Amino acid sequence: MKLGIIRKQYPSIPWVALTATASAKVVEDIFSQLSLKKPVSKFKNPCFRKNLFYDVKYKELIDDPYDHLLQFCSKSLGMSWEEAKPVSFPLLIMHK
Repeated sequence: MKLGIIRKQYPSIPWVALTATASAKVVEDIFSQLSLKKPVSKFKNPCFRKNLFYDVKYKELIDDPYDHLLQFCSKSLGMSWEEAKPVSFPLLIMHK
């Protein structure tokens, strides 16, 4: 919510805001919060994301909810996830 402050401090740096599922109202709020300069180019492309799905599990049918959550997380993260090194993402700043 405070990224707009940084945007005002560095007005000449181009910015990009990306979202996968934002409604029109949320997109407008993002523009406002980030103090994006107008005109702003918007690109919208519908897509099917095969890696996203809903699966309903009724708590009453699960013997141990905590173990079930642990198994789900372990399966989702893949084998040897506990030994994996943390991923750090570099800060990318674009200049004109």
